[in-house]
Amino acid sequence: MTVKELLVMLTQTGCKVTLDGEQIKVRGTLTDEMRALIREHKGALVQYLNRQSLTAKLAGQMKATGAARFHSERLQETIYILRDWATLPALPPDALAFTLQELRNIMSQSYSDSELQKLAAAKREILTKHRQSLVGKGDDPPATIEDALRIFPGSRVVDAASKNPSKEV
Repeated sequence: MTVKELLVMLTQTGCKVTLDGEQIKVRGTLTDEMRALIREHKGALVQYLNRQSLTAKLAGQMKATGAARFHSERLQETIYILRDWATLPALPPDALAFTLQELRNIMSQSYSDSELQKLAAAKREILTKHRQSLVGKGDDPPATIEDALRIFPGSRVVDAASKNPSKEV
């Protein structure tokens, strides 16, 4: 049984499951079988409920301010998720920010910690240029092709039809 299946079963029997720290609280009538399942899946259940709580908090931040922030264990820093780029100027000047689509793209890849740190550094450089453009301090548009080639050295042009890279730029 998965954690989701367990929660659905508990909910369908009229139970309300919450988390108080690391303690699972259940309001409603439990059978011995339900108690055993909760004990068996306690670790996964706590992790799932914590993730659900974090997701709800981030969604609330996003709705209220246009941005949500969380601490990334892998990068050891605060990451901002943006609803749109208009929110960027309201963030701290050195904030590392991504749109939801960018995060989806990152999640679809298997980055090592060092690759993810390089990606974050490149993103920070692009954001600095973008912030300058948004407040009128910079003359260049944000994230030009030249910027991308400088940030990602050894880049190659890929022919859209064949997906084969041509010579290095």
